[in-house]
Amino acid sequence: MEIWLDSINIELIQEAEQLRLISGVTTNPAILSHAKDADHTLHQLLTVQRGKVAVQVTATTSVGMIEQSRHLSHLSDRIVVKIPVNRQGLVAMSELIQEKICILATAVLHPRQALLAAMLGATYVAPYVSHIPDALHVLQSMQDTFRVQSLPTQIMAASLKQVDHILECAKMGIPVVTIKDELFNSLIEDHPQSEAFTLKFNHQWQMAFPHHPILSS
Repeated sequence: MEIWLDSINIELIQEAEQLRLISGVTTNPAILSHAKDADHTLHQLLTVQRGKVAVQVTATTSVGMIEQSRHLSHLSDRIVVKIPVNRQGLVAMSELIQEKICILATAVLHPRQALLAAMLGATYVAPYVSHIPDALHVLQSMQDTFRVQSLPTQIMAASLKQVDHILECAKMGIPVVTIKDELFNSLIEDHPQSEAFTLKFNHQWQMAFPHHPILSS
């Protein structure tokens, strides 16, 4: 399973990249609105990690979405263009996918939206997990449908709120999840009992051999 960070926190992204725990970064207009310079921030996101960067269009018409998507795709071959699954978005996707532009169908709240985007050939679909009733069941249904229909589109589970959601997605075979800073920190935080065991073991070693590391040079 791939983990993408839904963030423009450069320091956290660098840490995650050093740990080799992320495969990409996602953004949306709300996230990028906090950047002092959106263009510079996108350049940084492409520089500080080796994965893809998902960027959402702000246009509301298919013509505008297509124009913005072409511009974004020309910035880097690692840009994934996010397009909402609505009528205008579906028209835009149909054109852009024919042009081999990598599309992430976003704002997915119902299985029919995921199916439509996948039938058009979107690379990813992003269901908003925390906004879907019985979300884990719905994700499994989407996954099963894609498999039965031999659709190569990957589900990118978004808007996760709990570490348990990540584990459940991994268990059911969801290929990609995208998580915010707080959830990533919760995912990698030290377990207090693990730390207690480590301290106990090290203390016993120090009591027996106070001046020696466990391995001598």
